[in-house]
Amino acid sequence: MDNNKYLIIGGSTKCGTTSLFHYFEFHPQVCPCTMKESRYFWKNEYPLAGVDRDLKKYAAFDSLFPKCDVDKIRVEATPDYLYSAASASAIKSEINNCKFVFILRDPIERLLSWFKFAKLNGIILSDVTLESYIRTQLNKNIENASQEYRSLEQGNYFLYINEYIEKFGKENILITFYENLSSDPRNFCEAICKFIDINSSY
Repeated sequence: MDNNKYLIIGGSTKCGTTSLFHYFEFHPQVCPCTMKESRYFWKNEYPLAGVDRDLKKYAAFDSLFPKCDVDKIRVEATPDYLYSAASASAIKSEINNCKFVFILRDPIERLLSWFKFAKLNGIILSDVTLESYIRTQLNKNIENASQEYRSLEQGNYFLYINEYIEKFGKENILITFYENLSSDPRNFCEAICKFIDINSSY
């Protein structure tokens, strides 16, 4: 069992997790993962867009944090962890001292963000309308849907967060909001510093 201290930015997608990871990676009391979105605990519950990473060379999660002082908080960010009960179980079995930040966003705004992102990056066809994008999700079996066609269902955050609350306890989970990150990033980050007990003046 790994006894180092961890903070996992575990979700949600399209909610500023990349920005938050980069805000903290140079904090003197933080040791960042060698890659944002390592997906180390991801259990392939649905296809993820982007380059698949081969993590076989890492014998343990600890190997993603080379030369980290023992007293530093190790920070990793994989926003799809939120939607994976299997990932929650894997984290629980391997890490003893872990806290989580989950950033939530107005579900409609998040769905629109996913729609624009998917079209811009060629994940869905350019002629797909917002109406057809939503209608497809209403008619599609979520168990077989790829990531971009889960934005409607995954806006029902409680279904997923409750899995982490049950496994790790409320005291180890900070639920935050994208709107606050966007409007006041300083106070947003200060709240996280307080949550993981590091200096907020950086």
